[in-house]
Amino acid sequence: RAYLLGFVLDDLVLEWKRGSRELETVSMETLGEFPAPPDERGPLSDESSEDTVDRGALSEALGELEPSKAVVMKLLYVEDYELKASELRYLAEASGCEIAEVLSRVDRLRATVREREASLKKMEDALDAVQAWIQLYERRRQRLLEDLSGLPPVSSAPQRLGEEETELQRKIERRRRQRAKLLEQTQRRKVTAPYKDIAALLNTSVGNVGSQIARLRRELLGKIGAKGRRGDGESMEASSSTRLD
Repeated sequence: RAYLLGFVLDDLVLEWKRGSRELETVSMETLGEFPAPPDERGPLSDESSEDTVDRGALSEALGELEPSKAVVMKLLYVEDYELKASELRYLAEASGCEIAEVLSRVDRLRATVREREASLKKMEDALDAVQAWIQLYERRRQRLLEDLSGLPPVSSAPQRLGEEETELQRKIERRRRQRAKLLEQTQRRKVTAPYKDIAALLNTSVGNVGSQIARLRRELLGKIGAKGRRGDGESMEASSSTRLD
């Protein structure tokens, strides 16, 4: 009887401790975005370097290129840029299509990019949801550990809590594997126009499109960097002359 009474008291104390706390939940709105740890990010690519460049500076640099070059980058980021009349004429000549057909194919290219963006958004939402579950399980596990540390060693309650803690740890590991898989998928997912569709519009090969884009990225970043250095030099000269005056 004394043994049973001790078990009941332990259980009542544990339930009282849990009930005295406020129910803690994880709000998806307050979680924000979850960046991948450094070891989970891919190497810095030309494309990610370009994404850090000011769009105004990139548009200005594109405007200085001849249509045959500018059109390749504009097709790659077709949702961000409008094609000029000269670029549309170039595409018509390269593809052997009428202007109307070129416009229709560009619209289909934009639709493809929008589908890719929607797919990536779904993956990012799923990634946020998985991270929310991980945080919730980790908080529950921390509470269990606190409860275990407060119980007397001669009790059957620790065994039950230990099994619950083991199950939570299993769930956490499963969600972490799910998160790693989603991260890998989002890193591979592109929201630019497919090279094969650009190649079809330009009436060339996919390999040629890839090499053109690589060269153009280097050229554009070089132009933008040179302008930035000139701008910094002019600012320093103006500042120096102001101090002299």
